[in-house]
Amino acid sequence: MHDGSPVVQVPLLNFQTYAPMKIPDLKIEITEGETHRWKFYIYDTSELIFRSAGEMWARWLTHRDLRAVSNGEHTNGSNIIRALRDAERIGDLDYRDALVDAWMLWLQSG
Repeated sequence: MHDGSPVVQVPLLNFQTYAPMKIPDLKIEITEGETHRWKFYIYDTSELIFRSAGEMWARWLTHRDLRAVSNGEHTNGSNIIRALRDAERIGDLDYRDALVDAWMLWLQSG
């Protein structure tokens, strides 16, 4: 938790590689430890999306695997459509495109 909001850790390199358009929106917080000085980069997702949608996007940034996004669960059309709506609000085109591909595969599978 950070200031009452859930936190999901994403390696900064993944953020820079897969969501470079979001880099200007990162906030930096520095904390002091007994032996280390920590620097955290924080991205606050829109209040228009559910916490779970932000966590799914963070898993996408970390793993680039939709199975990881869905916690290994079988995806169905309604889950994908819900995630697509959230992806539009987040504004990550790669994530949206992967979800569209998954939706098309789901449709083709009957």
